[in-house]
Amino acid sequence: MKNFRDPVETLSGGNMQRAYIGRILGRLDRLLIALHPTVGLDPRGVKLFFEKVFERRRRGLTTMIFSPNVKELLAVCDRVSVYAGGRILGTYRPSEITVEKLGMMLSGLIQVA
Repeated sequence: MKNFRDPVETLSGGNMQRAYIGRILGRLDRLLIALHPTVGLDPRGVKLFFEKVFERRRRGLTTMIFSPNVKELLAVCDRVSVYAGGRILGTYRPSEITVEKLGMMLSGLIQVA
């Protein structure tokens, strides 16, 4: 990382993303919506992101994460919803669903009533 006083725009993409995530996760907004928050982060950055999400949870704050990384979502989320074709197909606790079933739902191989 460069000097802390350097503009964020001069950082590498990964460090720029870390700075942004750190700034956002430091706030105490009741709801945070994160779109693909860990894409491009190294394992240390991913760990830091989820530590901050867990801290938000302990404070009673909500974080909605939209991500293509289904395994990651099942490992850290309280609930996972499947969204396809403009509607929510189902909402599950991680213990109620598998990566394979989620994939089949997203691809239309399993129809949900």
